[in-house]
Amino acid sequence: MAEQEKDKIHQQIEDKHRNAIVYIEAFSKNILFIPWLIKKFFKRSKSVTYTNWHNLFTRIHKDTDKDAQKIGVAGTGFFVAPDLLVTNIHVVAKAKTIAAKQQIVKKTPVYHPDHKDFAYAYKREVSKKPVLYSIDGVKAYDESNDLVLLKVNEKCTTHLHFGNSDNVKEGDTVYTLAYNNAEYKCLEGVISGRNEREWFEIITQYSPGYSGSPVLNNNGEIIGIACLMARAMGDDETRLDLQLGSAIPSNHLNSIVEETGEIESFTTWQKHPRIKAYTLLGQVTRKQAKGKNKSAVAKYNSILKLNPDIIIAYSNRGVAKSALGNYVGAIEDYDISIGYDPNYTSAYYNRGSAKRALGEKLAKQGKLGEARRYYQDAIEDHNQVINRDPKRSMAHNSRGWTMYLLGQIETEEGNESEAKRLYQQAISDANEAIRLQPEGDVYRSAYFHTRGAAKAALGDHREAIEDYDESIRLNPKKALLYQDRGLSKQALGQHEAAEADFAKAKELDPDIED
Repeated sequence: MAEQEKDKIHQQIEDKHRNAIVYIEAFSKNILFIPWLIKKFFKRSKSVTYTNWHNLFTRIHKDTDKDAQKIGVAGTGFFVAPDLLVTNIHVVAKAKTIAAKQQIVKKTPVYHPDHKDFAYAYKREVSKKPVLYSIDGVKAYDESNDLVLLKVNEKCTTHLHFGNSDNVKEGDTVYTLAYNNAEYKCLEGVISGRNEREWFEIITQYSPGYSGSPVLNNNGEIIGIACLMARAMGDDETRLDLQLGSAIPSNHLNSIVEETGEIESFTTWQKHPRIKAYTLLGQVTRKQAKGKNKSAVAKYNSILKLNPDIIIAYSNRGVAKSALGNYVGAIEDYDISIGYDPNYTSAYYNRGSAKRALGEKLAKQGKLGEARRYYQDAIEDHNQVINRDPKRSMAHNSRGWTMYLLGQIETEEGNESEAKRLYQQAISDANEAIRLQPEGDVYRSAYFHTRGAAKAALGDHREAIEDYDESIRLNPKKALLYQDRGLSKQALGQHEAAEADFAKAKELDPDIED
């Protein structure tokens, strides 16, 4: 498709469907809570929403949207019928009060008689006062896919229509409509495949506020629902920075929209143990992202008591344990995750990373036999990932780095031919990772470093330095890159340049080993 045609489709989708999208403020505690309690007491309302009080607060407090980021949850929702609103469970699960806001845009034709290509254009006017919707209750939900269908009291004049998510193919262009920091956005992306839950993975970069957003195809039909929280976390630094968005296939949503039954009050729905687990899951994900891994482990323990079937909680608890150096405990959690779902690719990847880290720890203690076993097991886990997802560049690199570490043991024990084979395999894996990842500085830096280390181990220090140079260019703040480049320069007799690299490594990380 020509670039001009793609831009035209992007603009059409952004404009046509804007008025079906809302910005959701789900406050867990703030000044709004007190008047809500008063209203609830006098009116015995089953709803936890109160448009008038929110409207008042918005007028006297201009930073409501920012406050939603700090003291509540800011997400996106969209209408699939005049009175049915969709979002993620984790966006609203812990809310004391909810406000669904919409910035209506009106288009007025403007006549341009002197324009060569078209005589008419459109003037876009955004309403100064947002439309507010109050929630009557919950019509349906799917806790396994983080979806909730909310019944609203008011009517929306625009709603979205469903496409068939089974027809979505790798490489398809998709569009995510969302409110990011209360500002409307249309984000273009490309389907890169499906993850272990069969959710779509999209090459794009979601930000806070994108949870609950509709993902549309070129025809403007819903094929997915964006979800930030429920992606598996990673067990190494590059995994955590992966710029992939996750989207729940729309056919899951379509099935609950078709359900008929009584509307459940919001507060009653929130008391279900599995919904409480989602409340905690949202809290712990944010804690973990801030590096609070010890408290994260305790929260995951509470979540799994409420709902032992949340597989991602085991996997993410494993990530927290790994960050605390508890690799054995992390491996146990990944084992449970894989026991629930033998196709859980991220759990294999994370387990392999934990086994490699444990192998490195044992190797430093001189326990080379045990270290070798963990390295071999780690390689097998990465084989599992690559067999299921051969385009996952980090799995190739992680396997290559483990091959390199295993080669170090073989070198130390005098098994030169086996060490050489492992180093060559590490270079091959790094080459494939670089080929698969044409963008992304953090990832490519790690891949060039792996290849450089393997080349240095084979004695090819000049080519190793070239790889280290590129790795440093892409990620100039990582001490290990300077340290390893310095070792190769030292091997070539470039002592002054080597000392400069060692000094830079110490500057960046005073604790780095000499």
